[in-house]
Amino acid sequence: MWKVYVLFGIVTAVVAFLWASALEYMQENHPDYKGSNNSGFDFDDEIKDWDVTVADGLDELKKEEKEL
Repeated sequence: MWKVYVLFGIVTAVVAFLWASALEYMQENHPDYKGSNNSGFDFDDEIKDWDVTVADGLDELKKEEKEL
């Protein structure tokens, strides 16, 4: 069983080394990169219009239920 732990440790160390090397490479060669991938999916944005529309619809539905 100890072989599994040693193998896991080696794999983790290799992945950590490669990850740190990639971060260092990006910092040196592309210092203006901020992590934006321009794919259209920006999860850090504020609430989108469709979220507001859905919420508005739910508010109207609750109002109708209270009137009945």
